[in-house]
Amino acid sequence: METVTINIKDPVSNLMSELDTMMSGLKHDPFRTIRKESKDLFEKNGFPTTKHEEWKYTNVIPAVSKSLQLAPKKDTDSKLLNGLNISNGIVVAVVNGYVTIPSSLPEGLIIKNIADSVNDPFFAKHFDKYTDKNVDSFTALNGSFLNEGLYIEVLPGKKIDQPVYILNYTVSVNDEISHPRMLIVSRKSSEAVVEFVTVSSGKAISSSLMNAVVEIAVEENARLDFCILQNDGDTASQICNTYTYQEQNSHLNVNTITMGGALVKNKLHLMLDGQNIETHLFGLYMGSNKQHIDNHTAVFHAKPHCFSNQLYKGILDDESQGVFNGKIFVMQDAQKTNAFQSNKNILLSDNAAVYAKPQLEIFADDVKCSHGATTGQLDDEALFYLRSRGIGEENAKALLNVAFAADVIKNIPNENLREYILNLIQTKLIKE
Repeated sequence: METVTINIKDPVSNLMSELDTMMSGLKHDPFRTIRKESKDLFEKNGFPTTKHEEWKYTNVIPAVSKSLQLAPKKDTDSKLLNGLNISNGIVVAVVNGYVTIPSSLPEGLIIKNIADSVNDPFFAKHFDKYTDKNVDSFTALNGSFLNEGLYIEVLPGKKIDQPVYILNYTVSVNDEISHPRMLIVSRKSSEAVVEFVTVSSGKAISSSLMNAVVEIAVEENARLDFCILQNDGDTASQICNTYTYQEQNSHLNVNTITMGGALVKNKLHLMLDGQNIETHLFGLYMGSNKQHIDNHTAVFHAKPHCFSNQLYKGILDDESQGVFNGKIFVMQDAQKTNAFQSNKNILLSDNAAVYAKPQLEIFADDVKCSHGATTGQLDDEALFYLRSRGIGEENAKALLNVAFAADVIKNIPNENLREYILNLIQTKLIKE
């Protein structure tokens, strides 16, 4: 692995020095040990380059080589949502990594700042336990800036009927970086829906980088539906690392929808550590102009009788690029595993590109596993059929693409969010 050496002139290294100075004045600093360990790891490994296998097609150096400033606290800019109806849900605002907790919560749901959660036994049991910060530089960088963040706990046996919206705003004036952090724990036999929606604003001449880390623990017999919706502006980039841990008989759905952002890199790292676990990963990424969208998944089957399924679809136009690298690991003890993976892409332009790399590593002998990737263009016969019905070419193409995306979108349980995403897709595709 080639790394970029950190020196005194490195802008992020300078930011960490400023942060250490600020934190040294705190009388009570529960995250000092984690922050120091993370900083040491980051300075040891540096930023990844394209010679690192997981970053082969994604050059992140331009996004981090600017003189980035630590993003300050800002007010929420709800106009950035542009039509998302959140009246049916519980709303948590995160602006530049700083959290605002709602004043009223339903029975069975705990939402706190991580800074106020250090004495919670279930927070301590799960926080910072599932990351791979020893090898992932951006996770280590996030830990270096650890100060506040979001802790969500669904109590045992409770079903939260309202979706929880985490509205993550990046409000940038200068070239700024933020480090949102959250932990979600679904206790035994609980059920909840959590939506992580990220949007950004800023001057056209400025750029922002959001470096998020999400940890999710799903205990025995619990069910969690988690959706990531990314709709950043053209000058905003995002790194989002999500780590999940599941116990026996649990059910987890993760939907990752990427609509906007200059450079977006998503990593999902999932551990299935019990029998009879079910896990579904659904992803849709839509690129235009010169967007670059990279999705990496790694699903680890550690115990027998589990099922995982991955379906990722990409629609790429103009000079945009998509990357999908999906991995399935089946350990020796994980007999009777069923694991499937599919990546399908449509290129709308001769200049668009996609790089797909599905992978299987199987160390058990009684399993059913498959993977595959396809890349093509729109069906000419279907397009001709729509044109013959009086539909214009651009709108006909848009309708076919919406139908292509529907296999992913239909798995989002929140109807309001589904409608919002469909509107975003149509706005991006249909040209007047």
